[in-house]
Amino acid sequence: MNLFLQTRALTQLREDHLTAFLGAALQADEGFRSAYASVVFGGENCGEGSATITAVSTQVRFDVERARPDMMLTLEDGRRVLCEHKLDASETLHTDSEGVSQGQLERYLELPGIDAVTLTRSSPINLDHRITGHPKYLAPATGGHFLWRALYPPLLTGSHELTHWLREGFDQIGFTPPVPHIGDLLPDDPGSAGLVNQANFAKLWASTRSAVREAWSVRTGRRCELYLQQVDSDEASVYVSPLHQRGTTLLVRVPDTGPLRLQQLREIGGGFGPAVAVANNTTSTGRDVIDITIPLWSLLGSTDPRKQERALADFVVPLIRALEDDPR
Repeated sequence: MNLFLQTRALTQLREDHLTAFLGAALQADEGFRSAYASVVFGGENCGEGSATITAVSTQVRFDVERARPDMMLTLEDGRRVLCEHKLDASETLHTDSEGVSQGQLERYLELPGIDAVTLTRSSPINLDHRITGHPKYLAPATGGHFLWRALYPPLLTGSHELTHWLREGFDQIGFTPPVPHIGDLLPDDPGSAGLVNQANFAKLWASTRSAVREAWSVRTGRRCELYLQQVDSDEASVYVSPLHQRGTTLLVRVPDTGPLRLQQLREIGGGFGPAVAVANNTTSTGRDVIDITIPLWSLLGSTDPRKQERALADFVVPLIRALEDDPR
């Protein structure tokens, strides 16, 4: 049972839900709390003083400017740090009595008694120089703002069940680091690095193609995706994509032929650890399928392209070959 994933499906307030579990894990797990602090306060702009977190509060209310930051960290030296959390939403604007609008970060930076403000998002955005240039704004060493995927390695160090739930949640949502050697696969706008990275990823399918070529015809989809059709059969077709969950997760989608097939694929996927998810799904066209997913970061941890190519084949080929047999 993973209460983070189970309760996430019950609410539309995904940002608040994520904040609540993150705050609880920071309070309960000393190892995760220490590793988290190293990520957030490890940059040069942290300033002098202790970066040890002694208290965590969520949805903190300030009477001034009607502010309610997602999370507040109190450090051992007494400093207070506000953490604003976003998935893909924009900042909430507040208009004062004089008709002047301000974003959340601007208002939080002006709150009395606050020493620093951070922003964590799913994907990068450009921030106004009034924020990035503010002496209280705390950014990662690379500049800009923090990404959720930067918190994935600290989650691996924790031992509390709350931390394990969060780590599995990050796996499923796609908050995992970019693939070693390949880099980010998205966005793939014209001229972007994502296009080049997708082309490089496509080369890693060579072993997989070779292993199934006798029983399956293989077509290339969106640069690095695969479409497989079983030779002499119109029933079994497979879609394989590393662009799932913002290009962080490998998806293998196969026809759903019943509970025995689902059980068979779960047994195969289970051999690759708890990061693998196997579940029924229905496509936008009404087709019943079984989706098998695994974070690319988890599967392709090596920086050696040869090992990455082999890892892809070791995961995908058994799933495809299982479709050649009738599990009934």
